[in-house]
Amino acid sequence: MFIGRRVRRASALAAVSSAVAVCGPGIALAPSAAAATRYCAEVTPLSQRPTLYQGDDGWCVKELQSRLARNGYASNKTGYFGPVTAGYVKNFQTKKGISATGVVNSATWLKLMGGDAQETPAYTSSTQYFENRGPNHTNRIVLSFDDCPKSYTAFKSMVDGAAAQKVTLVLAATGDCQKGSTFSSSYARSKGQIVIGHSMTHPNLRTLSDAEVLAQIDPASAGAGYMRPPFGSWDGRVTSLMGSKGVRLWAWTRDTGDWAGASQSSIVNYVSTTSQPGDTILAHMGWNAFNPTALSQMKAGLGKRGLSFCQAYVGNTAPVALPSNLPC
Repeated sequence: MFIGRRVRRASALAAVSSAVAVCGPGIALAPSAAAATRYCAEVTPLSQRPTLYQGDDGWCVKELQSRLARNGYASNKTGYFGPVTAGYVKNFQTKKGISATGVVNSATWLKLMGGDAQETPAYTSSTQYFENRGPNHTNRIVLSFDDCPKSYTAFKSMVDGAAAQKVTLVLAATGDCQKGSTFSSSYARSKGQIVIGHSMTHPNLRTLSDAEVLAQIDPASAGAGYMRPPFGSWDGRVTSLMGSKGVRLWAWTRDTGDWAGASQSSIVNYVSTTSQPGDTILAHMGWNAFNPTALSQMKAGLGKRGLSFCQAYVGNTAPVALPSNLPC
């Protein structure tokens, strides 16, 4: 199954617009009708995609332009929703029987997506496996953090805080990070936290040869049996190659979009108000919610809705090799 890709570097977007709106799978930081930087990726389901307007920019506009190109338009992926892109959108809307406003709403997105809303179904059997949901078959929510922490102090503070709050996190560190001084797989596991891999060097796996894909299996992925695919990018070939080495892909169902520099309060509010039972939430160790205070606030916010985070290995050492059904 083709899932798509995620890009999360704020530096490439910061100079484009001073008003950043991380919408859809992220956090709304500006009025929806105002021209702003908007986030989504090919993996983003219809329900989490923002409405796009002429003047917008960012990775969601690149996703729009990519979809237009697949539908026969000579659309370059500039990341800016200018008059050329608006013209293509209006033409596409006319052909599909949608009001030709040039505004990319849900109806337009669905047609651009070929009628596939890309919503990940809930598990109905313990033997099912959906890459977006991973091995969590419960209604508890998995909070995961990718990449690498800024310092060992920040890492230890979060790991200790999660243990104290009786939360099991999923930490998906790159191979380079696992070898560095700011992250310790053994310490994280000793505090009941799950460690999976995120590839050795964070490439787009779909662009690699078979041998190169296999070479990206980092120690934590090999040990846990699960890898977070960089950019949320994989296909059937990558899945098969990883499976041949006993590694499953584990992506996410909800992306905080924290990479865009959203404030801690915005991230907390997004997780607290939009998360659904069984979600795997994507965040990053180097951004604003990787601290015990944010975790406590998210936990409290979810609690008000009768939801809770995974508690798989609270009070115990998490195993290196993970089971096919997490005891969240």
